[in-house]
Amino acid sequence: MSAAVVRRLFDHVKLIGRMIRAQLTPRVPCLLLGLLGWSLAACTRVMPYHTIAPSDPAATTAPTCRPDPDAKKPWAVPEACRSLIAERSPDYDLFFAEFDDQGWPFDAPRYGAAGQQIPIVIDRLSREVAESARGVSIVTFVHGWKHNAASDDPNVRTFREVLTGLSHLESQTCHRKVVGLYVGWRGSALSVGDPWANVSFWDRKNIAAKVAQGSVRELFARIRSLESTTNGTDGARTRDPLVAVLHRLGLPSAPVILHGWTETMSGELGPPQPLSPREPPRAARARVRGSRRRRPRRS
Repeated sequence: MSAAVVRRLFDHVKLIGRMIRAQLTPRVPCLLLGLLGWSLAACTRVMPYHTIAPSDPAATTAPTCRPDPDAKKPWAVPEACRSLIAERSPDYDLFFAEFDDQGWPFDAPRYGAAGQQIPIVIDRLSREVAESARGVSIVTFVHGWKHNAASDDPNVRTFREVLTGLSHLESQTCHRKVVGLYVGWRGSALSVGDPWANVSFWDRKNIAAKVAQGSVRELFARIRSLESTTNGTDGARTRDPLVAVLHRLGLPSAPVILHGWTETMSGELGPPQPLSPREPPRAARARVRGSRRRRPRRS
């Protein structure tokens, strides 16, 4: 191939490149603006889902919140129960406590009784413990990434199923009343499904760390205090067991448990235990590597 032909081909390639750039350059800002608009439209609102207190007329006249396992969305509750802070069913009681992206309760007047969720939960739990002759099983659940406290969220519906199964088990064994506490935060920041929702992982992970430093610590501390007052601090009585559950796929919710729950337990863990007398792994590896070095030959 002659030099003239190569030069002509090279000129054609440069011309095609200029044409492509001319077509794409004006569209890049529009594409970026479109992506920005889509992300803003897909963001979920920072708002509570449970705003009606148990003393509210809307709550006192609500039907029994028995979940329906055969509904279109299994374990959903009637429409009148979906905004209640306290759901009552024949098998269990379920309470909700929600926190914003800064870790604080929703205390604005437009959110109804959502700002009083923690006092309502503690007051109702105290009543259940005092009035139950056989004790209460309290199960606390913190959801994870891509979930929230909406009544029809898959985690909420599955939690109802778990509480129902636990209630049936208790009816055959210890006969304790089952009470659930669902701790909610905005783990689902986008209204779109997978795979687009995956882009929110790191943002939600950072938000979970903020939530863990907020009022959730007060909630866990007050529940733990209630449990200790009822059962004693020496562990001799287990009338009212307390269980904390972490979402198995909710990695961003781990700080909520680690910073909130374990801080309330740290006073009872005792002094740190001494290390094992075994040789530290790093020193052992260094010793093994040193023994494998070739020794100098004798002269």
